[in-house]
Amino acid sequence: MKFKKMDEALTLYFEQGYTIFSDIISTQGDMRSVILILPNDKIKSTVLILRSFEMSTVREEFSSMLLSKKDVEMMSAYFNS
Repeated sequence: MKFKKMDEALTLYFEQGYTIFSDIISTQGDMRSVILILPNDKIKSTVLILRSFEMSTVREEFSSMLLSKKDVEMMSAYFNS
């Protein structure tokens, strides 16, 4: 089993007008967390689970959660401290 590069995984989002608000904020096994900004300027945190299997097609599973401005402020303070 091998994992796709993060930039390849985010291509779909970039094509839809999303931009990256932060670098990877969490790495655990095959999970990668980044903060994205939606085209309408709402902030979204997305956890991507990306796997590429030799005998099958690439499967991408997305689990997403919208964040409030307060959440972002708290996270920003944490990561900048």
